[in-house]
Amino acid sequence: MKKRFERSQSGEGRGRPMTENGAMNRAGKILEKSKRLFDVNIGETIEWELNKEAWDYERAIAGKFLLVTTTDLAPDEVMGKYKELGTVERAFDKIKNSLETRPIYHYKPGRVRAHIFLCILGLLIHKIIEKLTGETAETVLKQLKSIHLTELKTLEVSRKKLTQLNSRQGEIFERLDIDAPKELKVQEDLW
Repeated sequence: MKKRFERSQSGEGRGRPMTENGAMNRAGKILEKSKRLFDVNIGETIEWELNKEAWDYERAIAGKFLLVTTTDLAPDEVMGKYKELGTVERAFDKIKNSLETRPIYHYKPGRVRAHIFLCILGLLIHKIIEKLTGETAETVLKQLKSIHLTELKTLEVSRKKLTQLNSRQGEIFERLDIDAPKELKVQEDLW
């Protein structure tokens, strides 16, 4: 801080020279962030002293945290479950946002359960896609969205044809162990 102030006063660096008051305020803010470690006295000068007891305590707990549980799991299992928490939270976020769980326009309990089941199934499919391709499901689906069904009509003939797959799409189908669609067989009487 002192070197920065001196550089500022000599005209080096950017901007206006730092005032004494500005330097005091800046030093005070820096020390404020570490106030639990220092005993600070800001007056006409700044005086600080390392709080040895607080320093020893911070060093002892650095990089450690405490997990408390009421289960009978072994400590390693508790830690493993805690680390999985982020994965579960991201999955719920994906269900709520990208899979569009809400709004639910069903009122019968069976239909609500079916809706949620389909959302969970969608999440499972997302996870399988990510595991098999090594990419996010969103990236894979974006690539596959450019596969289109085109209907060609003339006065005499009507044909439906799939767009040709690019190499990237072929690679995705290969990684997913799914036969890439080569032709479309339309069965008109399904419904």
